[in-house]
Amino acid sequence: MVAQDEDICLAEPGVEKMVAKIAEMIGFEKKGVVSAKDFLLVIYYEFLENSMESIEVLTDDLKKHLHEVSVCTPIFSGEIYTRPGYKGNLAVDFIRASTFSKGITYWDDFLEELSGKDNVFYNEYIQSFLQLPERVQVKVANGYVNGAKYDPASTMRFLVILGEKAKEDDAKEVFNRMSSLFIDVISRLPGVSASLAQLLYAHPGDLNRFLAQLNWDCLARFTRLAQSQSTLPEPSTVQKQLVALTDVHYQSSHFFKWHFHQILNKYPIYIRNLHNNAKLCEITSGFYSDLTSLASINERIERLGDYYDLEFVRVSLLAMAGADSEQTDLEFTEFCDNYTHALFEFCQQDLHLSLGYSMHTRDMFALYATGGHAREQGFDDDYDMIVILDSTDPEEIDYCNKIVGKMNSHILKRGILPHHRFADLFGSYVMSFDQLAEHLSTAGEEVFVDQSQLLNSRMLVGSRKLEAKFQEEIIGRQIFARGQEYLEHMRAEMESRHSGENGEIQNDIKECGGGLRDIEMFLLMYETKYKVREPLSRKFLRRLVELEPENAEHFIYIEKHLDFIKNLRDLYRLKVAAHNVIDPDFLPPVAASFGYGDSTEAGKKLFREFLDRTAQAAAIINLLINKISI
Repeated sequence: MVAQDEDICLAEPGVEKMVAKIAEMIGFEKKGVVSAKDFLLVIYYEFLENSMESIEVLTDDLKKHLHEVSVCTPIFSGEIYTRPGYKGNLAVDFIRASTFSKGITYWDDFLEELSGKDNVFYNEYIQSFLQLPERVQVKVANGYVNGAKYDPASTMRFLVILGEKAKEDDAKEVFNRMSSLFIDVISRLPGVSASLAQLLYAHPGDLNRFLAQLNWDCLARFTRLAQSQSTLPEPSTVQKQLVALTDVHYQSSHFFKWHFHQILNKYPIYIRNLHNNAKLCEITSGFYSDLTSLASINERIERLGDYYDLEFVRVSLLAMAGADSEQTDLEFTEFCDNYTHALFEFCQQDLHLSLGYSMHTRDMFALYATGGHAREQGFDDDYDMIVILDSTDPEEIDYCNKIVGKMNSHILKRGILPHHRFADLFGSYVMSFDQLAEHLSTAGEEVFVDQSQLLNSRMLVGSRKLEAKFQEEIIGRQIFARGQEYLEHMRAEMESRHSGENGEIQNDIKECGGGLRDIEMFLLMYETKYKVREPLSRKFLRRLVELEPENAEHFIYIEKHLDFIKNLRDLYRLKVAAHNVIDPDFLPPVAASFGYGDSTEAGKKLFREFLDRTAQAAAIINLLINKISI
């Protein structure tokens, strides 16, 4: 009815309509909002899942039998070494035994031995390979990768094991040599694009793990292969997915890949949608909405962590694709808030179950974000929090400290450093209003740092009643009422920080004149002037345009500069490294996302623009803060 194809890819244009037509012809009917096609697919996947389970049961005995009669059994058991006059080599023995018939690449028994947890067979294999003369090593290595002509998947699985278990330099060198030869082989295949697309379609997890192990040169070669034009006039959906995957490995930092590898090995379906952010958003939304349906608290917390990593990857890909920082900040803040709120709920439930009792502290407990999260900015690698309990009861304080402690342990698993500035002062994550007020009233000249943290805070968990009390007793009495003193401390801090500014500070996106720190302090000073408290974001800059129309031009420039410098910081973190000090030599991939091109000259152009913009922003900020008075 449609085409003589064995494979039907629903993602291909027009295929979905054809499947819908077939479903109606078979006899499926639409009921309510559920289409006939959906009923067909649900039943298909049920049959498929049941068939796969049945096949695993039926083939288990067959696998055991094949392992027992395998030509490699004497190698695995060590029997071959006891034979009279044996002068062989493990690496050579296996490749000879496995090539008894052209095209046979059923290596499961060998790969099972090689991936053993004790590493005995793996270490013996590596040592046997290295004992061979250089010329023979090349010949044997080619013997292992030449099977890729018939079945690249088996060879790739072999290389994944070889690379992931390589802890010593010698083992890494063996992996690098064989990987390079493997890329040579697949590059000569007549349908290289189709072969790579098939690897992604059938083995997305293995392909991702293989790319993660490649050195820079091999990764560059593989990326060029993935980007090579197919014979089709338009690249297929699978090829677009392949290009998206290789680009991620080739043009991203360890900061990004930490989250990327956390979840892609667990959810290979995500790999197939890296080029489709709308589909990724649909997947992660489903993850979040299904959390409460999970039976155990531990499973909920683990899946919540997966949700965070999935969303981190999705929003990061959005940024690297050229989305502006206002959009990515908004989406990053939304999923971070979801994560924090759900984590608190789950950790509280977990504590309740472990202790056997619960304390109702909802109206007295408040968790505030400060730092970048409070400013509604994305891609920070730390997590600043303030925890307040409107109680002095030791048991309630201990109970809340245990909840926060559990939260910290799970936040650390996300590669984020939880930071509690006031914990060192009070010896507790949790503090009371009285403790906080006393500290602020008696602290020395550095009190403005704590005042800034509090003024910059944003409630994530808590009640409106508690927020109103915090606003009145802490923000109002301890900051706004001492506004002039706070402004003087802030001006002195900015002047001190920029005196004798050297080249490294000039390259620091955060600390340079006109950098993110200056913008933050500038906005805090204006919040103090007008006695308002809201996130230090673009919204507040737009509000300042209305409050001071005579300075509208300056505020508009700072807003545009914030977009630019925040984009630069985010992309540098995601593509190069999670550092605030930028190295102009590594800017070309960042410049590409800005639309300048991926070249050395483009990187230099971007860096010059950064210097020019920050210098102008610094001049505007200095001009305006010297006029602020209360």
